[in-house]
Amino acid sequence: MHRGEGAALKQSVCSGRVWLAFLASLVVACAENVSDDTTCANRLQAPLINASDQESYLGLDMGQLTAIVTVTDGSNAGGALCTGTFVTTEWLVTGAHCFQIESPVVMGAPSEGALPLPVIERIAHPSLDVALFRVSGSTGQQLQPIPVAATSELAIAIGSVVELAGYGLTEAGDIRQLRFLAEPIVEIDDDSFVVDGFGANGACLGDSGGPLLVRAPDGPVRVAGVLTAGAASCMDRDRYLRLDPLSEWVSEIAGSSAARDEPCGGISEEGRCLYGSALFCDEGKLVGKPCAEAAGCGWDRQERGFRCIEAEVNPCAGVDSVGACIDGVPRRCNAGMLEGETCACGAVCRVDGRTGGPACRKPTTAMP
Repeated sequence: MHRGEGAALKQSVCSGRVWLAFLASLVVACAENVSDDTTCANRLQAPLINASDQESYLGLDMGQLTAIVTVTDGSNAGGALCTGTFVTTEWLVTGAHCFQIESPVVMGAPSEGALPLPVIERIAHPSLDVALFRVSGSTGQQLQPIPVAATSELAIAIGSVVELAGYGLTEAGDIRQLRFLAEPIVEIDDDSFVVDGFGANGACLGDSGGPLLVRAPDGPVRVAGVLTAGAASCMDRDRYLRLDPLSEWVSEIAGSSAARDEPCGGISEEGRCLYGSALFCDEGKLVGKPCAEAAGCGWDRQERGFRCIEAEVNPCAGVDSVGACIDGVPRRCNAGMLEGETCACGAVCRVDGRTGGPACRKPTTAMP
């Protein structure tokens, strides 16, 4: 991932820019304007540009990080690459265009020293760019699958910040390194979510099939979408196919993961305000409480953390220590005090892709 527009790959000729020749070994690529309703079959996505190699925005547990993997060609170490996410201990979800990989194997992050697991079964959705791959062999006790989101588990809207993950090309020219990127949703329809890097960050080659991650109102991490199309620059808008309408199709094939307590991961006892819920760690277990309309998530002075509290005693009004852009100003809640300074002339408040927090920067693309 880097600061750029997402790219889409396909086998046949397609309109738009073609990725640089040195990337051709990854897959034949074509870029798509994600605001157009264009079908580009058999696409392989690009990587995340100007992203972080440390996940922070959603606070995933190590086992959940292990669930995000590469799908690569076992007969060609430098060949085509996709990103996928284990939704059960045997099955991962990725893009149907990743069928282009002739001898697919699944690998974890290189730092984990993971051995390749051969893919023994592949099932593509009959009409959409999503597929399920089944592996042979143990994925390890540490791996904690990230289930597909049901519609009832989505509390996101336009403006919500979500987290993207992928092993694709970076701004430094590296590849096959897991990176994370926080971006706001700028479009939602029945089939997809569109996120925007505003000329600073985005998906790129190798991020194909990678997850769009959220937390459900009661706390669990969910895969809400898979990367299906993006912009030629790797620093603009990327389209993720929604998985909640396909949750029944996924469960019929892959089954479901065994129920378990959600780990706290990076969510502390102080907690977070996220998607209208208060999330916090209590005795080693993650607690998620959707806040009622008459209340909201804010700083609870008695609990010394972010909880659902009444509006009249809510000094930060839904903003937590990570912060957000409020009326064009970067704001953060510091122990019950809302802090922030107006951006300098010529700069605007945008989401920092590495942290998900607000930052002032000069605009490089048109305002949405």
